[in-house]
Amino acid sequence: MKFPLFVLIAFLFLSSVHSQEEWRRLSTDDGLSRDAVLDILQAKNGDIWIGTAKGINRYNGVFESSLTYDATPTIFQATKGYLIARFTKVTFTRRVEEIYFFDGSDWKKVDIFDDLRVSTIPEFFVESKGTVWIAGSDGIVSFDGSDWKLYQPELSVDWLVQTQDGQLWGTDGELGIIHFDGQKWTPALDLKNSPLEHAYFKKVTVSKQKNPAWNRCWPFSV
Repeated sequence: MKFPLFVLIAFLFLSSVHSQEEWRRLSTDDGLSRDAVLDILQAKNGDIWIGTAKGINRYNGVFESSLTYDATPTIFQATKGYLIARFTKVTFTRRVEEIYFFDGSDWKKVDIFDDLRVSTIPEFFVESKGTVWIAGSDGIVSFDGSDWKLYQPELSVDWLVQTQDGQLWGTDGELGIIHFDGQKWTPALDLKNSPLEHAYFKKVTVSKQKNPAWNRCWPFSV
């Protein structure tokens, strides 16, 4: 069926007007802790978590100030449903990263990170088989939903990634490319014997080839 041109234009105009009416501006006047929004995550239960420059708000039709903190938050949800947030606070003298865990009712600071320096780049964590791994300058921390565990405090790791074959990879300043063998993190590529000896890796990509021999991480150096 063909519609006259003016009918089509009217339909598109009304659709546009309708879509504009769907948008609503939410600000501190509505209960948002700060207008500077830095991260947004919709949880599996439908709640929307908004990270601002003044903490995290939960929104499910109304704002609930769940955690007030003067820092930059990054929020993610594990497949098991729990929420974790990384806060980066910058002062005149130092930069501090802290990890908070949402237990279903409150955000709680994870004490194991008190003396650790968490990686500040976006690839600071990876999830594998229900376990979250968090990279840091003083080791790698895992969390299976109940227990936090620190691996090898001598490691200084910036990023973590999981390849299609299920293996976990990262990079250490001394050991080069490392991977998890099921018990500990071990060297996979010694940069001291490669043309990339003095490279600093800050990004990584994963091959999408189906051949398992190509399921490896390829770091970019700067």
